[in-house]
Amino acid sequence: MGGVHPPAPTRRAALLTVGAALLTATGCGVRLEEDAPNLPFVPTRQPVDGEAALLTVLAATTHQQDAGAGERADLLAEALAELRVPEASITAARRRPTPTVGEDIAAHEAALRTCPSPLLPQVGRLCVSRLRHGQRELWTADDDERTWVAAPAAAQAASATRAAIWGLTVAGAKGDERLRGEVEQDVELLDRLRTRQVSAGEDGGEDAPLGYQLDEQVGTAGEARALSGALLARLARSYLGLFAELADDRSAAHEVVSWTVDVLDRGADRDLSVPELHLDLG
Repeated sequence: MGGVHPPAPTRRAALLTVGAALLTATGCGVRLEEDAPNLPFVPTRQPVDGEAALLTVLAATTHQQDAGAGERADLLAEALAELRVPEASITAARRRPTPTVGEDIAAHEAALRTCPSPLLPQVGRLCVSRLRHGQRELWTADDDERTWVAAPAAAQAASATRAAIWGLTVAGAKGDERLRGEVEQDVELLDRLRTRQVSAGEDGGEDAPLGYQLDEQVGTAGEARALSGALLARLARSYLGLFAELADDRSAAHEVVSWTVDVLDRGADRDLSVPELHLDLG
C-alpha cells in the first residue's frame, strides 16, 4: 500500500514562507527610509564637491542689489546645472530668503576651498565681488607665512605687482598733489603685497626688469590719474587670472581674493574697469 504524500506547497505559500524567513532574519524587515539608498531600484546621486556652500552662494548672490548681481547669479546657476546639480535644487536656492551675513561670508569661503577645480576661477571672482560689498572683517585672516604649493603663480603675481609699482610711480610724478598722495598709499600697499608674493613663490626678483614700457600717454594730470586707475585694474585682472592655477592650493586662492580686494579698494574712485568680475565698481 503506497504512502500518503502531502500536497505540494502552492506558489503563494512558498512566497509567504520566504517572506517570513526574511522578516525573522532582519527583525523588522526592509525599512525604506533607512535601506532605500542601498536598494538597486532606488536611484542615487553623489553631490558635487562644495554643493551646499555653492547653493548658499547662489542664494546670496541672487539677493545682491548691484548692477552685476543678476548676471553673476545666472552664470553660477548655469555652472551648477552643467555639473548636474538638480534644477529643483538650483531653483530652490534662488528662492531662499537672504542668508545672514555670517552665513553668506562663510559659504563663500567654504565654496572657495571645496568647489570643483573647474569652478575655482568663477568662485574666486564671486568672493572678490562679495567682499567688495562689505563685511571684509568676517573674511578669515590669511596665513601669510607659508610657501605656496603653486610657487610659480606667486612669482607671477610678484612680477605683475612690480610692474604696477613702476607704472604708478610714473603716474604719481605726472599727477597733481592729490594723485601723488594716493599713489604713495598705492605703492605702500603694493610693496607689502610684493613682499608676501616673493616669500610665497620663493622669488627673489633677480630676473625683474629695470623698467617697463607704458602704452598710455601721460602728459596731463588727468591722463596721469587715468593711468593710475588703469594700472590698478590691470593688476587686479592679473590676480584674478591666478585662480586657474590654484586648484591644488586653496589657501593661496584665499590670499588672492584678499589681494584683489585690496587693489580694487585702492582704486575705488579711479574709474576701474574689471569686467571679469561682472559687477559695477563705480
